Amino acid sequence: KAYLAGLAEEIQDEKQICSSDHFPQSAINAVIYHEKKVAYPLSFQTSAFVYNKNYLGEWAKQTAKKQLLGINDEEETQINIQEAQVDETLWAEKTQEILQNAVPKTLPQVLKIADTFDAPAQVERIMEWSVKDIFYNYWIVGKYMNVGGETGDDQSQIVVNNEQIQECLQAYQGLNQFFSIEADQTEYQSVVEDLLAGKIVFTIATSDIVKKMQEAQKEQEANKEANQETNQEATNTFAYGISPMPAISDTLESRSMSVTTGIAVNSYSTHKELANKFATYLVDEYAGRLWDMTGRIPAVSWAVDQESMLYPFVLEYEKSISLPKMMATGNYWLLLEKLFAKVWAGEDIGLSLQELEATMAVQTK
Repeated sequence: KAYLAGLAEEIQDEKQICSSDHFPQSAINAVIYHEKKVAYPLSFQTSAFVYNKNYLGEWAKQTAKKQLLGINDEEETQINIQEAQVDETLWAEKTQEILQNAVPKTLPQVLKIADTFDAPAQVERIMEWSVKDIFYNYWIVGKYMNVGGETGDDQSQIVVNNEQIQECLQAYQGLNQFFSIEADQTEYQSVVEDLLAGKIVFTIATSDIVKKMQEAQKEQEANKEANQETNQEATNTFAYGISPMPAISDTLESRSMSVTTGIAVNSYSTHKELANKFATYLVDEYAGRLWDMTGRIPAVSWAVDQESMLYPFVLEYEKSISLPKMMATGNYWLLLEKLFAKVWAGEDIGLSLQELEATMAVQTK
C-alpha cells in the first residue's frame, strides 16, 4: 500500500546492505514488491516452540526408569514405577541419553510425551497455546499453502487446497481431540502466565516471552532465597527452553508465518540520499542494540548469537513466510482464522478448504 501510494520508493542501497550477505531470504522477500526492494528489513516477529525444561527432565527420568525395568509404554503394567528400584548410576546415564533427544521435533513426539508423562499435580495441560490466533496456528499449513509465491505478490500463484494441506489440518484437528482446548478461553497472555506458573509443559510463543521468562526466573530465585532464610518450604523454580516449531509428521514439514518491520524511504522526501544512509545504519550498524532497547529481534543475520535464547526464533524466521502483499488478498488473515476455527470445532476439512479456495478464486480472478 505504501509503495502504490507513492509513500515508499525503491531503495537506493548503495552499500548493498539489503542482500543475502546480511539478511536471510525471508527478510528480503518481505520487502520486495514486484521485483523492487521498497524497504530495508529492520526487525521481525515469528513464533517458536517453548517448553519447561524441568518437566521435560522429569519425563526423561520416568522414561529411563521404564526402559531399565523393561516396561513398554503401550503395555499395561501393575508395577509401581515410582517405588520400583533401579541402579542409580544406570538410571542417571539413561536419563541423560534420553534428554539429548527429548525436545520434540515432530507433533507425534509431542503427543507421545503427553501420553506417557506422569506429570506433577500442578500441571493442568501438557500443551496449550492461543488456538484462536492464526499467528500461532499458521505453521501447521504454512509449508504447503501458497498465496502469491515467496514474495507474496504473484496472483498467478494461489494454492490453498491440496492433499498435503488436508493432512496437516487433520493433524491439527487431532490436537483438539487430544488436548481438548477451548479456543475462546486461550488468550495469549494467559497462556504465557500458565507456562511461567508451571501449569503447562509446552506452548507456542513469540519472542516477547524471552524477557518474561528471564524476569520470572529472577523472581523465582529471589523467592526461593527468601523462603530459605525464613525456613519456609522452597518454591519451585523453573528453567525454560525454546526450539524451532516441530514438523507436522515424519513426512510433513511445518512453516511459520512472520511479520517483518521495514524502514521505507518516503518518495516525497527532499533528503532521499540521507534517508537511505540512515536506514542502512539502523538495520545494520545499530542492529546490535535493537533487542535491548526495543524488545524486537533484528532482521540482520549477524545480530543474534547462536547461544542466545532468541536464536531459535532466528532459525524459524529463516524458513518462514510473510503475509501476501496483494491488495485482493487483504482479508487473507481473517479467512484463515475462520478456516482454523471451523477445523478446530470438528467441521469437515475438505468442505472448509473448498470454501476458502472458492473465496480466494473470486477475489484474485
